[in-house]
Amino acid sequence: MKTVPDRQTAAARLSVWTSLTGSSVLPLLAMLAPLFFSGCTAQRAYETGQAWQRNQCDRMVDFEERRRCLEAADVPYDSYRRQTEEDSKPK
Repeated sequence: MKTVPDRQTAAARLSVWTSLTGSSVLPLLAMLAPLFFSGCTAQRAYETGQAWQRNQCDRMVDFEERRRCLEAADVPYDSYRRQTEEDSKPK
């Protein structure tokens, strides 16, 4: 005898998934979704990562730790790209 799988609504499945993974995953998915559905550039991906990092920094309680985190998240894309190019050059 075949059993029929329990049919859940999308909202119920999302609720279960959120409770299993934690609610902090959803904002990240919301920011990353446009990257997957559009022809994003490396700069756009970097900026999305920066926005996510700033969001994580804002959750920090310690003022100095939050300040250092925000400084690291505010590196312009051009500076980041130059640094990664320098780091990848053979020495």
